[in-house]
Amino acid sequence: MKTRLWLVGGAAAVIVGVTGLSAYADLYQDVVGILPGGSSALLPPAAIVSDTDPVPPGAEKTGFYASGPFTATCPGGANVTNGQFGFVVLNTSGPGNSKVKAEVVIKDGIPNTTYEMYLHQSTGDCPTAMTGTILTNALGNGSGQLVENRAPGSTHFWVTGIGIAFFPLNPRSLLRTIAVVLD
Repeated sequence: MKTRLWLVGGAAAVIVGVTGLSAYADLYQDVVGILPGGSSALLPPAAIVSDTDPVPPGAEKTGFYASGPFTATCPGGANVTNGQFGFVVLNTSGPGNSKVKAEVVIKDGIPNTTYEMYLHQSTGDCPTAMTGTILTNALGNGSGQLVENRAPGSTHFWVTGIGIAFFPLNPRSLLRTIAVVLD
């Protein structure tokens, strides 16, 4: 009888522990935007996956372009737009628009590559630390969502994706958007 009680009690402790860790991870992701050391490839795929999907009100959609290493500015994003390799939808959310969200779709990028993703904010967080990663499939397609706390005073937002393993030899190793203005 004691053995059975210990087994039931142990199983309950494991269930509570796992559920608690999961709830903590969800809370941390809601507060910070991404799990530390994690990959945005683990986040749900981007909700907007084609060029014809509607853009939510207040959001801005822009192309994801091949761009050279020195061809961008903090307030403007990419100023060289060679070939489009997908698109990004940027939007603000949360209380007082306190978060910035980017739905990223890479099309015809480098196949089977991890792109380091950076969500830039001007005037407050540019250049920025890596926000997450997106993994492309065998066709060079991938999608994901990036979320960050909005830097105070920021109104211009843009995204950079870098396929480090191929940078700078492959033009598709550095993808950027132009900056969009959000409320």
